[in-house]
Amino acid sequence: MTGQRFVVVGGTTTARRVCAALLSSGHEVRHLVAPTDSELTRAVSEASRVDGVAILLHNDDLCLRYALAVAHAAPSVRIVVSIFDATVSEQIRLLLPNCVVSSPGGLAAPVLAAACLAPGAAALGLDQGRAGTEYVVLDGTVTRRTWRRTHPRAGAFQSWLASQALPHDTGSLLLVAGLVGIAAMVVLDWVWLRLLGV
Repeated sequence: MTGQRFVVVGGTTTARRVCAALLSSGHEVRHLVAPTDSELTRAVSEASRVDGVAILLHNDDLCLRYALAVAHAAPSVRIVVSIFDATVSEQIRLLLPNCVVSSPGGLAAPVLAAACLAPGAAALGLDQGRAGTEYVVLDGTVTRRTWRRTHPRAGAFQSWLASQALPHDTGSLLLVAGLVGIAAMVVLDWVWLRLLGV
């Protein structure tokens, strides 16, 4: 559906990119960098017929304030707000049913998971356990398919053991070498005592 009207609040790079994406899709966008309460109320009032509001700031307190102001001025308008704090996010979800709360970490996690676990995938949404949904982009089309973890747990244990045995710094290397030396001396002493019959 094209021709919708949106208000984007915030002077962040994300806010500018959202504005550009909405404009290129044929929507009408009003960008407010740091609006006052009255400017925000006028922008989202019922008379202005706004279809959605995106609040994209790096300040959780300001995001919360703007989200509550929008919900008060136009209760039926859909709100997307970017909040870092998980506790505040959960409270906003409970308080404002028309609000979708996201965080930069929550948006980046599927991309980072794909880079680590499913090379070639654009994003990876992990479910409980060893399965998830893999998103692959081919020729501009997003394909969605089921993903299963293929690495056995034994391989993970071996990787962990190797990372512990091969320290990254000189101090840890000396510590491990000393530990191996002490263990070797104890074993040799025990063998020597057994050979002597003690």
